[in-house]
Amino acid sequence: MAGLHDAGWTVTGEDVALSSSGVPADASLALDPQIAAGAETAGVDDLLGPATDEYGEIAMARVLAPTDTNRALMGLREDAGSAKLDTGALADWAEGQALSRALAGDLLTRQKTAGVTLAHFRELVIGDAPDSSGTAGPWVELSGLALDRLASVSPSSIAGAPAGLDLGADALAKTLRGLAAPDRIKLFGALVSGANAAPGSDGSDSSGEIGFATNDGLLPDIGKAAFDARVKTADILGPITTAAGPQLFLVEARFGGALDERAKAALQEVRADPSPDLLAYTTRFSAADAPLARDGGWRADAEFGAAEDVRAALFDTPIGTLSGPFVLDGKLACAIVDSRSSGIPSARTLARLSLDGFDAWYHDERIAAIITRSDNPLPELASPSPSPTLALPTMPGLATPALPTIPGPPGATPVGTDELGLPALP
Repeated sequence: MAGLHDAGWTVTGEDVALSSSGVPADASLALDPQIAAGAETAGVDDLLGPATDEYGEIAMARVLAPTDTNRALMGLREDAGSAKLDTGALADWAEGQALSRALAGDLLTRQKTAGVTLAHFRELVIGDAPDSSGTAGPWVELSGLALDRLASVSPSSIAGAPAGLDLGADALAKTLRGLAAPDRIKLFGALVSGANAAPGSDGSDSSGEIGFATNDGLLPDIGKAAFDARVKTADILGPITTAAGPQLFLVEARFGGALDERAKAALQEVRADPSPDLLAYTTRFSAADAPLARDGGWRADAEFGAAEDVRAALFDTPIGTLSGPFVLDGKLACAIVDSRSSGIPSARTLARLSLDGFDAWYHDERIAAIITRSDNPLPELASPSPSPTLALPTMPGLATPALPTIPGPPGATPVGTDELGLPALP
């Protein structure tokens, strides 16, 4: 293929050879996925594009030569021979690749016609995602509520408190769990303010943000409850007895990746801010990503796996509230979702679905599938069982014809024998 040079387009290019899967033969070249997909079925001199990538660059291409399948097959055979691969195993691999592509194509077709769930958001970027130098997760962010500090508080003084609110430990936990997540979070915050305003001993039993912690950074009873696989963001834990007396805990966020000290400090600061200015924080922490604080664009839920933090942040967090942390495009960030909708994905979203959506879907389906070991996983490679001997049809018997006697030499004249059985002498 060749890039086009035209005053109306901003992108130029060089000749690029494609593999049979639409990937540039030179791995260092970045080829627009839409153009790569079109090249697989295009003819010589066909124009592909225009296509706009995620950076806003526009590209077009022209097919210079047809697909050289013979060259590809020869390369496969040579590689298989040098690696001493069984040709049957290579055929099975090729069939698996073809099945994967067929499934991905069918999935993408359904997403084009049926639509996907989309979220429009703004990002508060903390910076590059911490690498192995950070502490591996999972992490959980908690807020605590010291119930003993509510003993002298009137329920009517709690902002937004429902009528007849009981501030007893078990009753309060039940009330909080019965509310929708946004209302639960608001009431928990009002209870924290009420508890901290009440007279206290030395401040050691104050309520509020605890920050991000790993399992071994929490008391055993708190860690056991917080890291239960069934626990989700905005859940209420407890009451749990601590040195400060019985407490309730609100799960503010969960994060499965690594965090270092800088990331933890930044997250604690922005998440403690009741009205965080996304642009101001991003400009301070990662200035190059400031445009994302104004508009992070649209993302489809099908781009991400069910267990990915970014999916929960964009599609589970109440609209207008700061999400938990996630890693997206190599950046550690939080987000505020402005709106969600269902619709046909754009060309840019389709490109991401082609690259990431199938992998995310397959990962989730594989986890959900019940996989059993077969006694005969590759029947075509098994030793053939002996075939039964075929019974041939019986031919009808032929009548033997009466043949005439064949004349032969004259027989010897019988002679007499003596008592010993020998010929008698005359």
